[in-house]
Amino acid sequence: MVAMVQSRLAVLTAITTKARLLFLANRKVPVVLLLLVAVGIYSNMMFVSSFRSSRYSGLSHNKPNVDQFDYIPSHSRDQDYLSRMAISAETVQLNYKPMLWTGYSGDLDITDLAVSDYSTTPCRFIQHKEGLGVADQKILSDDLASVRKLLIATSYSELVTQNEPEDVDVSSLVNLRWARFSGASVWLADYNVHLLVSRVMYAKDGVFGTPTASFIRAQVYDRNWNELMNYSLKLVDSKGEVYKQITFPTLFDVGFNPETDRDMAGAEDPKIALRVNSDGKEEPVIFFNMFNGKIAGRRAYHAYLPFSKHDYLVGFSVPDVPQKEADKDWVPFFARDVGDSGEITGFVYFIYQFNPLTVIKCSMDYGECHVAFQHDSEKYPSSIDSHITMGSNLILLPQGVPTAEFGAYGAKKRDVWVGFSNLKLYNCGCGDATFRPSLFVLILDGDNFRIEFGTTSVDFGLTVAPIHSENVASCQADDKSILTVGSVGSWDVTSYDKETHLYEDYMSIVLTEADRQISVVRLTGVLNYILGSRRLEHKSKRVAERLYADEHVQRSIRVQQCALYSAKDYCTEYAAKHSFREEM
Repeated sequence: MVAMVQSRLAVLTAITTKARLLFLANRKVPVVLLLLVAVGIYSNMMFVSSFRSSRYSGLSHNKPNVDQFDYIPSHSRDQDYLSRMAISAETVQLNYKPMLWTGYSGDLDITDLAVSDYSTTPCRFIQHKEGLGVADQKILSDDLASVRKLLIATSYSELVTQNEPEDVDVSSLVNLRWARFSGASVWLADYNVHLLVSRVMYAKDGVFGTPTASFIRAQVYDRNWNELMNYSLKLVDSKGEVYKQITFPTLFDVGFNPETDRDMAGAEDPKIALRVNSDGKEEPVIFFNMFNGKIAGRRAYHAYLPFSKHDYLVGFSVPDVPQKEADKDWVPFFARDVGDSGEITGFVYFIYQFNPLTVIKCSMDYGECHVAFQHDSEKYPSSIDSHITMGSNLILLPQGVPTAEFGAYGAKKRDVWVGFSNLKLYNCGCGDATFRPSLFVLILDGDNFRIEFGTTSVDFGLTVAPIHSENVASCQADDKSILTVGSVGSWDVTSYDKETHLYEDYMSIVLTEADRQISVVRLTGVLNYILGSRRLEHKSKRVAERLYADEHVQRSIRVQQCALYSAKDYCTEYAAKHSFREEM
């Protein structure tokens, strides 16, 4: 039934596109306009019906073909596994609105197509449109006056109160000189809380483009994203002894010197990810960029472990690649078998850049990094570098979902990660720049990394406020429309339908809008959406054989190119939908 509906939707989409072109070519033809409206309405009805039926088939746990535990390893088939999930009854019962996302697959067999290689494959042949559910955003606010008060009681007091006028109240001072954005979260299953970190900035002159200092704010939330105030976490070692207690909300001090570092000091744009420590427990690792005098006085990338006994901090360097002016916005991720250094913390991977796709592996003991994988730079168009930038952390497939779902290609080693990059488009939409998230899949086949799948720009149904205006209807020539995903904080699978081969899953992501508002959005159907791109029976077969290195490059490039082409269409449509200019 689902396949039939998907097929009908594909036909309806083609008819709608044709009708739209006819209408644009001759706006005086009322019949074409009526056809466009009618087909659009019917297509939307079919899509909503398809989404609801597929979604609720997974929720019907009393059906004989639905098994909550078949996909979970036998040692985890107990209530403890479910109790560690980030979801609650409220999560499942949220109003998930169906949204149609467009993506592009790098996993199709093109031998029957009249193309020389994957890089010349028309985007329509690798396109995948399918629905998933998006719940309303929930704003995650903070009291910046309390942050200021907390800092005044520390060695940073003089730094964050310099040149303050005496006749201005605290509320006005906070509005003028303090800001917060770049939120990112992880789910701490051992404590049943979401840990949210964000960047709090102080600008003595009120110019947040060049802040005086930045600090890492930390807050905790329950499963339903209600903040827990004055909440203490007791950290216990392998012997059961408490070695540290942290009370939230708080600030994580990463140790810059307020006496010497008085301009753009501190940690910027934090990301967060989970690693498994030597005791076999998950712990958060916070990544950020910060000026570091030990590394040529330049902005370098760092990792901070707030749950370690001694507030462990390490700065990274990459001697294998030409040095950038600043190392920032790397994409962190951990592998299932990343190797152990034998000392403190082991290793972490980063996507260092998208053009060419470069993955580095860094020691968290010493900070030394080396290139683990890099595509041939000569094959990459410059547009990918300028328009695709770093976004969230990457998260592995949820426990129990076999990587065999993504094919083997004959590779002995295989890992699959999912995250969000940022697509930057200029002279399009609202203002002179539009930044939007793009869901993508990174795959490791043997020793080769590649971008397996990527979507066009997505906005989760939000109308995004411009940077310099609170009015979402405002669109200034020199303004920007920015929406970014800071993290994939949690991703849980609760059931698998053996008849339809559909999973029921829930993902939480943290957004920053207009560089000032942090929120969480819950999604459902992400796993089915990604796997659906691999079940395009009406288009092509999946690749069955192991890919050569050049093919990995071609496929990664084409996925990213098609996502960018489609993002341009999104930008224009977004402008038209919200009465913004289409072109500058």
